Amino acid sequence: MTDSDLKQFAERIKDFKSLYLAGGIQNRVRADGWRQDLCKFFEKNGRKTNNPCADNELIFNSAIMGYKDDGTSNSLEELQDLDEMKEAVLLKQTEENDLYFISNSDLIIFYLDDSAGFGTYTEFRENFNVFKKPIIIVRTISRKKLPHWIKWRRYRALILDKTAIEFRTLTEVKEFFKKYFNFTE
Repeated sequence: MTDSDLKQFAERIKDFKSLYLAGGIQNRVRADGWRQDLCKFFEKNGRKTNNPCADNELIFNSAIMGYKDDGTSNSLEELQDLDEMKEAVLLKQTEENDLYFISNSDLIIFYLDDSAGFGTYTEFRENFNVFKKPIIIVRTISRKKLPHWIKWRRYRALILDKTAIEFRTLTEVKEFFKKYFNFTE
């Protein structure tokens, strides 16, 4: 990205008030780790963050998931065998909530690493096809690892038409906001 590209993108999003943090949840050990860091950063600088992990805690809490005989709660994988309909309803609720938060955010940050799965890429596709929000991509994996239905028709198109900018680290994202928005750590 050139400085001109970054400046142009900053101008495009200059009035943003809220953002959504998209990335892997189920395939990640600490799905909330990187999100908590960005939530603190953006909220300290007066922006609202929509964090799907907080929402997932409400949807997939122990009381809803149910308990085994030993008192531990069921996992999503175990719920599939115990109550397939309940699992489907919970996953549908998650999807609807994620799309609601995207629709009510001014900016989307996609963290694309090895934990990004079908849900993250579906959010990416829905934003491209429906919501058309500007996005910041933090891609730590090779572009070759992106699903074919994302990488060329959507991902490259967003970069080329300047609807998206791409960084390799979360630190670079913060530096962008410090430079162009005078954010503080």
